[in-house]
Amino acid sequence: MAFLLKDSPECTKSELNLFALPPTQTVIERGHWVQFHPIANVSDGGRIEFVISGSGEEYLDLSQTQLYVRAKIL
Repeated sequence: MAFLLKDSPECTKSELNLFALPPTQTVIERGHWVQFHPIANVSDGGRIEFVISGSGEEYLDLSQTQLYVRAKIL
């Protein structure tokens, strides 16, 4: 079994809780998609870097993050 904290309560996977009424999310008021572009031109063999800045008012949901790549194979 993985590392367990002494005071950590037990839980189950929500996917296995088939007969309970699911909770309603009331914390996030709205969401939107934002495009980020590389900070420099893409060159052969070079790194592709992005700057994704935010504030304490925003939340980045990594489970909904997408990377769209359009490439040409020569």
